[in-house]
Amino acid sequence: MMLPRAFCWLGALALASAFVSASDSALSETAKPPKGCPLEIAIRQVDDFVRRQMADYAAKSEPILQEMEAIGNKASKPGVSIGDQLSAKDRDRYNQLRHANIELGAERGQMSDFQRDVHVIEQTYKVAELADLYEVGIETLGDADPRRFYFTILQGLRIAQPRTSRTSLINVGIECDPEAGLYFQEEFYQQQLAQSGADQRLVDLVFDIERLRTMYQLSWNVFTKGTSDLHATTWNGDTPSTPDSIAPMIATSSAATQNIYKAIFPYIKKQFPSEMTFESRFMQKQVQQATRDYPVQKK
Repeated sequence: MMLPRAFCWLGALALASAFVSASDSALSETAKPPKGCPLEIAIRQVDDFVRRQMADYAAKSEPILQEMEAIGNKASKPGVSIGDQLSAKDRDRYNQLRHANIELGAERGQMSDFQRDVHVIEQTYKVAELADLYEVGIETLGDADPRRFYFTILQGLRIAQPRTSRTSLINVGIECDPEAGLYFQEEFYQQQLAQSGADQRLVDLVFDIERLRTMYQLSWNVFTKGTSDLHATTWNGDTPSTPDSIAPMIATSSAATQNIYKAIFPYIKKQFPSEMTFESRFMQKQVQQATRDYPVQKK
């Protein structure tokens, strides 16, 4: 029996709690547990990974900044640009260090964007459960309800990938990543379908999980390829040259992947900038001011 569309939020929480309890019980009685790993564990794994990487970036950046400071301290004449006071060797080394630090900052940005995407996917999955299992619509939420953002993403995914089919677990060599977490949830509901018979609510949720897996796989590929491109950056003076392996990947991807990349990713980037995006914007202002007031490149 389908649940009525109109119900109070407290009632929905009670239903959700009962459903989770029933799910846990059914899972414990299932002879063949779902493959993958619980989604919440996969998200925690990503957060732990990002924390370790951010600490590593900070450790790499510290000696770079110290050496830059040591070189900059050689310029002691007030009112004269730093670049005019340094030898050609010191000036080249200073800019080499500055470029290395810029690349580290760009990698931090890539990492932060990926973490943001993973959490967006997690929250969109929770909204998909509400929409599919309990028939909650975006129109039932208040204008200030933050879940409206995730509902919009879910609706966009349905437009971007109107038809879905079950796909196998994609293993990228990570034991428990969001792909494995989403696959775990999908397998569980698939087992529920096998036990209880056709239930359109469960069918719809499995389809939405497939769409979220498409989105995660795209986010992972953009992250890994973007990071590899940054590592291959070369410099001509102050002009970086970074290869682009993302554009050809998108061009040869499925229509669903292309639609998500062109419509949903820009929406997320605009409406939900990552933490490093805000930091980068602030630092760019500081760098522009410092470069204007104390140019390093010799004019």
